[in-house]
Amino acid sequence: MSRRVSGRARDCAAPARPALSDDPATNTWVQRASLPTARSGLAAAVIGGTIYAIGGALSTTFTNASSAVDAYDPGTDSWVPKTSMAAARFHLGAIALGGTLYVLGGVNENGTTALVEAGFVAGYVPPPGTVALAGRL
Repeated sequence: MSRRVSGRARDCAAPARPALSDDPATNTWVQRASLPTARSGLAAAVIGGTIYAIGGALSTTFTNASSAVDAYDPGTDSWVPKTSMAAARFHLGAIALGGTLYVLGGVNENGTTALVEAGFVAGYVPPPGTVALAGRL
């Protein structure tokens, strides 16, 4: 079972797709399935063993924010697109609490946002358009 996951491009500002995880048995890093869309400045959180990659910037100039949410299943080594966030952003925060994924703040082309979104409850992903805005910071 992996303890960490990581991924980045050679240029830290460049959006990246690679995913790596460590293998504690061999103390080495192992290549995993790449994100469907290269992004930087994204957030991640884990619910029930599934890793969620949330938002991010689609360019090195941080002028093209993403609302994408992708879920990684370590058992199948695959990413599945999930319901997008209501607001595209990068440099955001995410936390899993009580089986719910909370996405906090971030930046988009219009500046800093104080949005808080909640959704993706314990293995259930709401249908498109139903991710709840939980409020503002």
